[in-house]
Amino acid sequence: MNDVIGIILAAGKGTRLNNGNPSDKPKVLHEIHGKPLISYCVESLRDAGINKIVVVVGHKGDMVKDVVGRDILYATQDKQLGTSHAVFKARDLIKDKAKYVVVLNGDNPFFSSETIKDLVKSCEEKKTTISLVTTEFSHPVGLGRIIKDEDGHIESIIEEREASRKEKLIKEINAGCYCFDNNWLWQNIKDVELSPHGEYYLTDLISIAVGEGKKVYALKIKNNVEAVGINTKEHLDFANSLPKR
Repeated sequence: MNDVIGIILAAGKGTRLNNGNPSDKPKVLHEIHGKPLISYCVESLRDAGINKIVVVVGHKGDMVKDVVGRDILYATQDKQLGTSHAVFKARDLIKDKAKYVVVLNGDNPFFSSETIKDLVKSCEEKKTTISLVTTEFSHPVGLGRIIKDEDGHIESIIEEREASRKEKLIKEINAGCYCFDNNWLWQNIKDVELSPHGEYYLTDLISIAVGEGKKVYALKIKNNVEAVGINTKEHLDFANSLPKR
């Protein structure tokens, strides 16, 4: 995958993993079976054949660099203004240097290399502007819901705190792993608007693409464990209860 670059979002502070207090280490350095969360993300990208990787760091970013290593590119998000803002920080390192960009969160350690390869393949074969991983949870609390039209095509992703009561009943969720057409991404990411909660959401790009009549594809996976993000101590305990990968 020489024409694909991966971005890992790793600027989180990990406050909720430390009982609401400032953490002594970045969120992505909390461990599952003795290995930092971000290490799983790097391995999945590399096992999928993506060797060009940019990690977007923020809170105590030097600690992340020391763990991940210096053979990876880094961008810095000084202020946490959302996922779209974080991706934008990697623009100068990536623009015009790839055909596709895969983006995943550094606190989503379970995506398999097979899922990532299938995601990129969907972009290539279906000629989509955006492909993203989705799955279903019985009780998808805190997760972005997939909004589809009557024909099953994606219209948008609604973050839970922006969702209506009816939208919160939707079981299909955004798993947090995307493949973008590189040129389209950088031409349009500047059009993402600030949300009422003071963040620029990467998911708003789906609505922008749909509004332009572009193809947006949902790669729906059955194994919803791949979509588990580590946001709380309970999530971390659950992850450590699973078999080693």
